[in-house]
Amino acid sequence: MNRTRRTQSVLLLSLCLGCCALSLAGCEIFRNKPADVTKTEAKLPSLPVPSDALQLEVLFVERPAGDRLLGDALWNEVDTMLNLEPEEQRDLIKNGFQIGVAASHPPAALQQLLELRAKPKAGEVTSPQDSSNRLQGSRIFVRSGSETQIQLNDTPYPDFDFNVFASHNAVHADIKKYADAKCLYRVTVHREQPGWARLEFVPEIQHGLDLMRPQAGSNSWELSAQANVERLYKHKFTIVLNTGEMALVTGRGAAAGTIGHRFFTGPAGQDSVQRMLIVRLAQAGSIDNPYGAEGSIPSVTINKSH
Repeated sequence: MNRTRRTQSVLLLSLCLGCCALSLAGCEIFRNKPADVTKTEAKLPSLPVPSDALQLEVLFVERPAGDRLLGDALWNEVDTMLNLEPEEQRDLIKNGFQIGVAASHPPAALQQLLELRAKPKAGEVTSPQDSSNRLQGSRIFVRSGSETQIQLNDTPYPDFDFNVFASHNAVHADIKKYADAKCLYRVTVHREQPGWARLEFVPEIQHGLDLMRPQAGSNSWELSAQANVERLYKHKFTIVLNTGEMALVTGRGAAAGTIGHRFFTGPAGQDSVQRMLIVRLAQAGSIDNPYGAEGSIPSVTINKSH
């Protein structure tokens, strides 16, 4: 009898110890949130900026069509003599493009444009005056020899047509029509020398629905979802900028209906607002990384004269 009781006592003691061990383990195994998880998190290292990267600031200004700030008050104060052949520049003018370069100390009209408030956020209540004074912008890095896309219209135009003159001597224009069109520029950037960069602007129209279309891959043709693409090489141009200088691109109000005018106002019936694209060379890159080991972006200040 005593042996039986001792055996039962040992079994009971073992069972109790086992239950206690499981209870203690369960507190950690089945805990909803691991303890001190934040202390063991590893932070991702900052991505370094390539030493040959160029920093661009891309800005859009929207103003009522015919606004004086986009007229002579601006263009009389900027350099419109581009690095182009005279006939190429006349062709761009004939087709409604207005292009120039502003110095790092911008003229008064451009300073006013750069001081306009940002585009309102979703749900923000604004006055009619606020909605016509918009400034949007972003800052991007582009490696020397690479390209970036700058889209001009937020949403596709259902019907988009414009006039194109074959040359500045042409009397009659051809009419181009597209459906579901997006207007953009492909900008290829080359570092020329310390503090200088060459930017090539090629206008492009992406139109139609996104369908599976053949595209050149690394070894063969591949199918990818994309719209039809038409690059308008005849209307490309090149601008050389020094650090701090800005390329200004917009349409000519006096050339209504041309490709340059339509690119920056939209189709007929939606052309009450004119846009201007501003691309500023913030940093020209160098062999020695000018941004620091962690790729920090320096602040930018627009110099103002009073």
